[in-house]
Amino acid sequence: MYNTSQSAITVAVETVNHDPPASIETTVPSGEHIVEREFVTADPGTTVTLAARIGETGETTFDFLPGGDESGDSPEYARLDIRNAVEISAEWSARKGT
Repeated sequence: MYNTSQSAITVAVETVNHDPPASIETTVPSGEHIVEREFVTADPGTTVTLAARIGETGETTFDFLPGGDESGDSPEYARLDIRNAVEISAEWSARKGT
């Protein structure tokens, strides 16, 4: 979670229909980032959906492959960039991990 906005923001992230369930709620200071390693694991080829609540009202979901794909491609990690805490603008992305 990367907070590029001008103020601190509370963010809650949880898995959607994933076993075992995982969740985190934290406040990300302005200009800071928080990394939650091994937040969720899955078998290769299994898509996991994350739902994020940003502040009081913003909500966004995202699908990624934390175990990589079935062909053995690298696992992915999810990144949430928070751009504006007032308007609750944020963007998810998946990046290859190691």
